[in-house]
Amino acid sequence: MISTQVLFCFFSIIAVSRSAPYCTPCPTDCDYGTILLLNRIEKTCFCHCGPDPCDRKVCPELHICRIQINPNCLIGYCNVPKIGVCLTMPPPKIYFKETRITLDFGSNFNIEPFVEYNGSPRFKWLKDGTEIFPANAMSFGHVISLVNVNKFNQGVYELILSDEFGYDSATIEIFVLDPVTTNQVNAQEIISLYIDQNAVVEIQQNLNFNLMCLGSNTEKVSYWHRGSFEKLDLMLETSEILKIREAKYSDDGEYSCRLTNGASTSLVKVIIKVKELMPTVARINYEKELYVNDDLSINCGLSYLENSPVQWSLNGEDPSEYDNLKIDGHKLIINDVDFYLNGEVSCFKKLLYDRYIEEKTILSVVDPYPDVVAVNQQVKVNQGDSAHLKCAVDCFKKCKITWYDPFGIILDSNEEELVLYKVQPVNSGKYTCKASNNFG
Repeated sequence: MISTQVLFCFFSIIAVSRSAPYCTPCPTDCDYGTILLLNRIEKTCFCHCGPDPCDRKVCPELHICRIQINPNCLIGYCNVPKIGVCLTMPPPKIYFKETRITLDFGSNFNIEPFVEYNGSPRFKWLKDGTEIFPANAMSFGHVISLVNVNKFNQGVYELILSDEFGYDSATIEIFVLDPVTTNQVNAQEIISLYIDQNAVVEIQQNLNFNLMCLGSNTEKVSYWHRGSFEKLDLMLETSEILKIREAKYSDDGEYSCRLTNGASTSLVKVIIKVKELMPTVARINYEKELYVNDDLSINCGLSYLENSPVQWSLNGEDPSEYDNLKIDGHKLIINDVDFYLNGEVSCFKKLLYDRYIEEKTILSVVDPYPDVVAVNQQVKVNQGDSAHLKCAVDCFKKCKITWYDPFGIILDSNEEELVLYKVQPVNSGKYTCKASNNFG
């Protein structure tokens, strides 16, 4: 067997002046190689470790300079052990080990995803698509710290990470458990609630409640009945206060409160639902319709209870963040209603053991003003034929439609379509369709 050996020979050529001494090669114990320097005045030789190669290397955009082992060292040439190379860098990466987490009410928790980046990071946190966070949430880079967790911390959190090489984002959904258990409740405790028209009241099982008509503080006498308006003869209970003790599923159903003031009588309809365990021990639900550009106020019935101040929430956020909303104790004052008010507005009070009672109103914003559009702005017909003029009317509730001929005379038609029979040249001109209701 014939073995073949390949030999590599390397030569270093150093140019020096005739007056300078001969300089031997530099040692190779520098990370970035050595540079031979000659002091011509002193006529001496000395070696200097090379500078960081990435300090001298300019990389194109979206690349980064990284130091790596000189591949030539693999074949014995290690005078420069490490070199700088330009590498294409990947964008940042974010991920959560769990995308849905349930937290205990009152606990502390850090939302901390795994992050990986190569450039200068920029972090941006969002909660439910906005940069508005509850007061007990503090962000530190890629971490959000939640202290004394409550229901306002519930929602979807998103972290957006960007650097000079790109960006990435990830979301996590936080749920907050109900802290209330029945063994925390004082058996003698009675929770009072004031109820208004068409309320749906959710109460927790095994607790004690007193329900009163909201109008009973101004009306002379109030009486509660079990059953709907149509079945007031089934009066299983008649009392100024509806007393529910150790609430049971059998307490579910319709109730009516009859308010009397002299000869006048009014009825308030209430539906009661008993729940096994609730985020709040009692919740009064209403629905309210708002009109665009309107001004109004929403009263909180919990203000009649003397236990703790009323707090407000609009879709899980502090209403005071909005310019056209003002909190005045038990009132939420709204100026110039807009569509962003669609959703839930709540007032709530804190009880013992970190429990709450809440009054929630579902808001539906509608545009009550009529909108009229001509289906065909120009209609051409032959003399003697019929002309069909039609307008499309978008109207809240009921609208009155009025047609005007080219001379401003009201025509005998209140439909969206106006038909002119046996058209003559005198009928030519501009016809107007007008829609009106109580709002405009």
